[in-house]
Amino acid sequence: MAGGIVSTLTGLYPDRNGINVSNSYQYLTGSPTSTGFNSAFTYWTDPVGTQDPRPNLTTTGGANAPAPWVAFTRAGCDVGAVSTANIELENTSTGASGDITSVYGNGVRGESSPQASIAIHEGAESTADFQGISVHCPQAHSDANGGNAFGPGQAGYVAQPRSENQAFTAFFDRLNKDGITKRNTLFVFTVDEGDHFAGGPPTNPGCDRVTVPCQYTPGGTGPNTVGEQDVDLVNALKRETGNSTEFDIHADSVPTFYVHGSSDPSGPPATDPKVRRLERDLSGLTLTNVRTRAVDTATQHIADRTDQTILHMTNADPQRTPSFTLFGNPTYYYEQEGSSGYTCANPTGPPGCPVAYNGGRLEPRRRQPGHRADLARAGRDDRPAAGPNLEPLDRPHRCSPDDALRAQPAPRLRPGRPARARR
Repeated sequence: MAGGIVSTLTGLYPDRNGINVSNSYQYLTGSPTSTGFNSAFTYWTDPVGTQDPRPNLTTTGGANAPAPWVAFTRAGCDVGAVSTANIELENTSTGASGDITSVYGNGVRGESSPQASIAIHEGAESTADFQGISVHCPQAHSDANGGNAFGPGQAGYVAQPRSENQAFTAFFDRLNKDGITKRNTLFVFTVDEGDHFAGGPPTNPGCDRVTVPCQYTPGGTGPNTVGEQDVDLVNALKRETGNSTEFDIHADSVPTFYVHGSSDPSGPPATDPKVRRLERDLSGLTLTNVRTRAVDTATQHIADRTDQTILHMTNADPQRTPSFTLFGNPTYYYEQEGSSGYTCANPTGPPGCPVAYNGGRLEPRRRQPGHRADLARAGRDDRPAAGPNLEPLDRPHRCSPDDALRAQPAPRLRPGRPARARR
């Protein structure tokens, strides 16, 4: 997710880099009936919007957080990024909050901006001209399954990462030919979401997922089907508790709630009776599992604003701090639209639903493989207690002796301008 990637790049927890909810987020606007919405993937200096002028990466005091490459340049490293977040142009928008506007200007205020003209007139080609470095992989195999998700071990599930491995091999071969190797470069890899599978077991439990593909039942309602179960929380609350409190949520298996009814840009207080009632009713909400027919509890835990502070979710931009966060049953995906919300969006046709891998959940006490988010390093200085000392940027920077020997002054960075690569 954007939040985890940005924490890796800046060395700052989400409460001090602005991305406490991702890959998009809601924000309070002072309207008693609605909230704003923004993508977490924008250039680091982009403002959120007209109703929240703070930058996307916001740190303590509402200031723009340090650029998402400074932790590395301070340690003497040149920086390149592939498929990361907010370190490169993420869109070609020339609007008030667009990446082209933030970096080059859009010509509206009288400045010359040929880049804005290109972005406006070249359409799709401008994406290739301006957006960040990408890894171009072979065509994904999801179409072979009717657009639906694969279950673990299905033939397409195994084939897709195999083709992606070929693409990455070609990418690193190209870097090697250009002299960028593990001997002179530290490669840092971070997890995107750490999703977990939402679905039943295969119909052939002896499948080894390599020589014997796993098989699942078509549809979305049987015990061996594939896909998340979508829940319309507005509908479920009204039907089961009679609670009609108005709120917006950031849809997820761990949704954040923004309760309406306050003209304060930071929303109603945690002690507001409608906030407390909503938390209580959600805590007792039950759902009928269409896969197992069991009655499941919808909520594992609710983090109020005190808990959110402990979890580094109290944003430096108060308009982005949720009223509370619901850690839901990981079988379900929670949203606020739909006629009933108790089934996946496409329960017929090939096995399962379009989505079967959900991010977000309570971590188990024992962190086991498949239940943790990892960061990997490879190449130069991949040794314990060595390599660039990547510390949070709001603490005094300390270098090891090895860092000091090769350290170079960090480039002077102008807000809104990408750093030039040093050759």
